[in-house]
Amino acid sequence: MAVLDTTYFEQNASELLNSAHLTKAAFAEKIGIKPQNVNKVFETKNVKILSKAANVLNTSLEFLVSGNTSDTELRINGFVEIDGVIYKLRSKEDIENVLSKL
Repeated sequence: MAVLDTTYFEQNASELLNSAHLTKAAFAEKIGIKPQNVNKVFETKNVKILSKAANVLNTSLEFLVSGNTSDTELRINGFVEIDGVIYKLRSKEDIENVLSKL
């Protein structure tokens, strides 16, 4: 199984914020973190935080992770454990379902 080294968001955070006309401080405020922690968000692989970032940037979680703009281009295959229950992730809908449980 391949491990995600970096996300598209991590590599292109400054450009994405500029496109959304947001400063780092404004972005931090919108996702509910302290401005001094914003650089950690750019490096995160946490789906819940990336999902918040996607909402603020008006884009998809898939785009922030991979840079792909089409669901057909993205290949999702993984598992996540929440409170002892293992969920199989194969689609955007699977991820959204898991996020709804958090």
